Amino acid sequence: MKKINAKPLIISYYLLLAAVVVAFAVNTIYQGSLRVAHGNRLSQLEQQKKELDLKENQLNQKIASELSLIEINNTLDEQKYQPIQISLAIQSLTQVALR
Repeated sequence: MKKINAKPLIISYYLLLAAVVVAFAVNTIYQGSLRVAHGNRLSQLEQQKKELDLKENQLNQKIASELSLIEINNTLDEQKYQPIQISLAIQSLTQVALR
């Protein structure tokens, strides 16, 4: 019977095992970097959304102030405008009729 030298078999086994471990480590690092990049992009987009929301609110306030009745009232020609001289007071009754 022929003797099989176990030393090259053991070396190739450990080399294969080391290659698998290195492949898993590289894959783990790669996946982690993708998650970090995704998180950075997400926070960047959230910041951009906040800035755009703030700008939208400012523009809405500007539009509201330009269209407000106060501005329209201030620009009315006083000769065409007659202020109300008599005010009406409306009272509400709080008593309920009983039978």
